[in-house]
Amino acid sequence: MIMSKRTGIDIGTLIRNTDENNVIIYITSSDDFAFEAYCVHAVRYLLKPVREELFIEALDCAVSSISKNAKDAMYTVKTKEIPVNNYEFAIVVANLFDNAFDCVKSFVERRKFVDVKIRCEKDYLLIHMKNEYEKEIVFDPETGLPKSQKGRNHGFGMQSVQAFSDKIGGNLGCYCEDDMFHILLYAKF
Repeated sequence: MIMSKRTGIDIGTLIRNTDENNVIIYITSSDDFAFEAYCVHAVRYLLKPVREELFIEALDCAVSSISKNAKDAMYTVKTKEIPVNNYEFAIVVANLFDNAFDCVKSFVERRKFVDVKIRCEKDYLLIHMKNEYEKEIVFDPETGLPKSQKGRNHGFGMQSVQAFSDKIGGNLGCYCEDDMFHILLYAKF
């Protein structure tokens, strides 16, 4: 929450001012800003060390909040216990959901969906997420991944997905086909 020039509340306020539907969860070692977190409409304020059940509950709350904002969005997730860090994995999935929901939030009901398949076996992990899109998707020439069109303070979610993929020795890629955007992460263990 406390950084050299800004607090987490300052960052939360910037996020909230960018899009009132963004979901904010604070994870901190300080309880000094709990009231301020309430004022920026954070869905949870978790104190370190975070117990896994509280973290999972916070993610459930975040997904519920996103689902309410996306109204009739549909998604399915099938997963088993995974041989990667649960927190990092949850953040990656949350970032991918956030990007997909942001893309479909203005669509008419029949097009407002996000299809997610997560398959994890003892020797591999596969995440495949797809959704329709309307706006042109600009790809970064270096990474081949979508480039945020929201300005310089955006795109960190996709960077964290790339970092996770690199950390577990995975391959991350995306493509557009028949008005559908696909992103895939594959890692062999």
